[in-house]
Amino acid sequence: MIMAETRGQNGGSGFLDRLNNDLRRREQRKKELERRYHGSLDPNEAAAAAKSAAADLKFVADLLSQRGWANIPTGNSNDMGQQQELDEQLDEIVECYSKELSITDAQAQAMRAARGNKKVSLLAAALRTCQFMDRYKADLATRDSRLQELQNRWFKQQMATGVARPGTAAPMTQEQRDMASAVDWFKGLGWDDAAEDDDCDDLLSALIKRARAYKTEAEKLHDKAQASGAPAAGQQAAAAAQKPKIDWQSPPWSSDGLNTLMQKHLAAQKAATNAAPSTSPAAKRPSTAENALQAAGSPAAAGGASSSETSSISPLNHAVQLLAGMRWTSLDQLDSANGAAKKLAVYRALRTQSFLEFTAADLAAREAKQKATWEAIEASRRGKQVSKQELDEFYRRLQEDGERRKQELAKAKADQADREAKLLALLKANAASSAARSRRPKSAAPSVGS
Repeated sequence: MIMAETRGQNGGSGFLDRLNNDLRRREQRKKELERRYHGSLDPNEAAAAAKSAAADLKFVADLLSQRGWANIPTGNSNDMGQQQELDEQLDEIVECYSKELSITDAQAQAMRAARGNKKVSLLAAALRTCQFMDRYKADLATRDSRLQELQNRWFKQQMATGVARPGTAAPMTQEQRDMASAVDWFKGLGWDDAAEDDDCDDLLSALIKRARAYKTEAEKLHDKAQASGAPAAGQQAAAAAQKPKIDWQSPPWSSDGLNTLMQKHLAAQKAATNAAPSTSPAAKRPSTAENALQAAGSPAAAGGASSSETSSISPLNHAVQLLAGMRWTSLDQLDSANGAAKKLAVYRALRTQSFLEFTAADLAAREAKQKATWEAIEASRRGKQVSKQELDEFYRRLQEDGERRKQELAKAKADQADREAKLLALLKANAASSAARSRRPKSAAPSVGS
């Protein structure tokens, strides 16, 4: 047939055309397969893409092996058969474990349609998302357990235990335990007559009135910080630094009876402390009752303090600060209550605010510890941190060294100029001597016959 085509009209050219067309089709098919399995890449990015694809494949293989789902070879092979086998294996994983990986139907369809490195990349992204969500859920669970543990620890410290009443065999209910705790708590404010059958409505109303006044002043300071136009962080810092300063010793607060009861209670505590002398060094320092008694009678300290200073302020002022942290509607609800319900509601509000204060202090302490740890790590990464004094000393030495070098350079130039001058003078002297010798008359030469 070839011979016939070579002898016929244009036989040779027809065979060569078919051969070239077949070669072009094969080349196009090869390029199509390469685009299908490896994607259309810029030659300059081929190395980076291959490295990324190998990293994705290793990540997928390691994670699937850890979960016991599949064992995927991580060898970098360009064989089309092995690549197709890998694609089929990944499609099976997507089909079987899409629920565990939280893969949507659209994502699964896109993974099944992709080929080669694109399929591996999509599955690696889904696995990374699943891994992140697992860590996030674990972190949330840890935080919840930490908060629950913190709450249980605080309630064990602050709440009364469910023991039986003296003289009774039946255990106390939750409301009875809260009421007994309320009586003990308000006795800490000097309300010694705050028995369960005493409603203390006037004292509770006065306490809530003080909380309203403190909250009003705190909001004024907050509005003033916002009006200053400072950044949000600066506004919060300014509001936290400025405390409302209210003179609780002046009218109308001096006539509500709270100051008198508080000072009597603190004075009794101080007298009891002094009645039991101790030889320990701690006894020489001012007691908590003395600090609180001084704060209770000091208008400057009546403005309040942070949670770290609550041991040195009056318990009455601390109670006012705690109630001032509530919303206006909550204060209205407390003020509208009557009788024992009001006393119980105020105590529970104080207990809740105290727990929030305790939690905030614990969180601030942990954040400060984490910040200190991070700063230590950053300092170790950056190297030694040079102080301003060390920098000034370095610049002083640098300037002194520069001045010394300048002096040495000037001295070297002067010495060189001196040497050059001496050499020049010596050369001139030698030249003059040579010239003088050349000008001397020569003696007559002796004759030949003599």
